[in-house]
Amino acid sequence: MLGKKSSAWLRAAALAFALGGVQAAGAASLDTMIKVPPPTTHTYEEDLLTGAQRYHAAQKAAAEKLVEQWMAGRQAEIDALKKRGATDQQAADAIDERIFLARLAASTGDFGADVSPKFDYLQRKLPILSALSNLGHERFQEFTRRNDISVPGEFYSCLCQSYSIMGASVSYHPEPTTDCRNSAPCKGGNWGCVSHDLPSDTGVWARCSASTAPGLSRSFVDGAVDRVGMLQEKYRKDVCMSLNGILLTAVDLFDGGKFKDRKNHSIFSDEEATTAFLENMVPREGGTEVAVEALIDRLKNVFGLGADDQTGLYVLLTDQDMPSTTGDNPYIFITKTISPESTFPPTDARGNPIAGEKRSLSFEMALAQRIMAAPASLEPKDVFRMALEVTKGDLPLGMLIAHNLLKEAAYAKRLGQPMVIGHIPESLGAPATSNTPKGKELKEQYARFFGQKGVWAGRDFIIRNPALINDKLRDIRPVYDKQAEERLGPWYHMFGLLFVGSHPQLGEDLAELGASVENATRLLNLGSGRDLGKEALNNCAAKLVAGLMRGIRFHGGFSWTP
Repeated sequence: MLGKKSSAWLRAAALAFALGGVQAAGAASLDTMIKVPPPTTHTYEEDLLTGAQRYHAAQKAAAEKLVEQWMAGRQAEIDALKKRGATDQQAADAIDERIFLARLAASTGDFGADVSPKFDYLQRKLPILSALSNLGHERFQEFTRRNDISVPGEFYSCLCQSYSIMGASVSYHPEPTTDCRNSAPCKGGNWGCVSHDLPSDTGVWARCSASTAPGLSRSFVDGAVDRVGMLQEKYRKDVCMSLNGILLTAVDLFDGGKFKDRKNHSIFSDEEATTAFLENMVPREGGTEVAVEALIDRLKNVFGLGADDQTGLYVLLTDQDMPSTTGDNPYIFITKTISPESTFPPTDARGNPIAGEKRSLSFEMALAQRIMAAPASLEPKDVFRMALEVTKGDLPLGMLIAHNLLKEAAYAKRLGQPMVIGHIPESLGAPATSNTPKGKELKEQYARFFGQKGVWAGRDFIIRNPALINDKLRDIRPVYDKQAEERLGPWYHMFGLLFVGSHPQLGEDLAELGASVENATRLLNLGSGRDLGKEALNNCAAKLVAGLMRGIRFHGGFSWTP
């Protein structure tokens, strides 16, 4: 989901709050900031009307005190907005309007009516401006081309001139020059080649935007910000709505009842459940009891966020590669390992089990077979249902299997490589490609099971063509998405967040943080670049899993509003 290095994760976690979470003191409306507890008891001598009057008087006093605090911090809030790219006039107008409306609301008691259009516009604009200023020259030009935005040449010149120092002028030259034979757009200097990419300082962008459009009511950067904002809102609605079916499927499977008794149970519920699962799942054939128990203990100890570069959930979710190449990771071990103790029936074209047949498979093989045997185009709710059927109702494990399989397919497709969906550990003896009668029989069984679409390569069971998975899934990106051809990315992102949010020891709060961190890394150009479709889906999936888990945990039914 993110980049390869742990430092990028940690930096992004902090920067997610710096970009998306830091707001001026008046960002929240008065009614969300006033903490006056409502009256819960009253005596016969004090009737309800008197209690209500006292409560509202306390609310009004708290609101007036809050407005006084905002007024005292006016200049600090203006300075904070200017650092994020607002002009002095924009910041002052927004803060003054915010304080005026809040003061009016405090005097009338209508605390929800203190929303400032100017302030709210800046709150939407500044993170987008930060994202644009971090794109770099090539990607910013691609953005403007795709969105038919005309950029004045003077704007680029102004940006490059911000690098100039006394005696060394830097100007806009996107093509190589005699002195600077590189593609960096800002070039100059009197003593050799000095070159830079476009500056990323949002204040510089704001000043240059304003100075190059003095006769216009709004600068081209404001237009670009509006364009991105409209796309974000449209993506949010369209992408979120495509996930609604998961809630209905969950109601059917958990409340309605195929897995009614398992709604609060998972192999991740506690150490006892994890131990029991691993003891049944870890292959024992060919290994000593001591070695098997040592493997179980190692796997058990590193379940969680992980403390090193090779194990744990962090590596699984952040590594930009196929999970099968991510190293000795327990979260991958349990989904890819073929175990004699785990058998699954194959399914027909409608997804129904074929009676009388069972195979020892990995969890990913069992899910892949169901996806490949099903008709296109599968909705998220369909894969959600298949994953739960494979795990017999273990929600977190099902989401992990779907994430690992779809991420494997996504990177295999990008890299032009086969995808590994099953692995036989060395403890099972000879690899499946051996020329023994048992090896040949095993290969023939699996080939029939997968309709000749999967083959053995040493100890790995592979699917050479990841399109066999990709093409069965419906594209959940909107049709107008500029990256609509990249289908699998949003799918595995969604199931990754559903896994984190449904994990009993992690929870939906961490899923929302994960969505914020992932989106912040894109905003800051750390790892992957901006992808509005994925960003919208990250936020939607985090909200979805919160509603999903509350419904399951408290037996109160399922509810979610995108």
